[in-house]
Amino acid sequence: MLEYEINAQWQEVFNSVDEIGKILRTDAITKNFNPRAEYGRLLTIACGCYVYLVTEYKRWRAIKENNEVNKYVMLKNDPTLTAKFVSATADRESSAFVSKERYYRDILEGYTLACEAIINTLKKFIDSDKKEEKYT
Repeated sequence: MLEYEINAQWQEVFNSVDEIGKILRTDAITKNFNPRAEYGRLLTIACGCYVYLVTEYKRWRAIKENNEVNKYVMLKNDPTLTAKFVSATADRESSAFVSKERYYRDILEGYTLACEAIINTLKKFIDSDKKEEKYT
């Protein structure tokens, strides 16, 4: 499997998302004295991560698309081309050319989606906790 180096700032955000996910998976919050405060704290962190990730994701999505199109156009307009231009071949070569960009885009998309799920889950926990508080 081909992997590329992840920059330190991305890794820091990925680690935050992973840690919140681990807390949710292991149900560690239920052991806290004030779960709503902990939900709120984690929600704030997740929202900050989401803002960062979605911006990076959109940037890398555009970079990947632009580089792929540029490569295709370069292949299509190659003056040294002696054979007939074949679009399918150029598509594959252009796609292979942006493998690094696609990797970064996809990993950012994955963490962005994870953040969305975390945010929605934490909001539900907070709302549920508020409703329960009314009846106690």
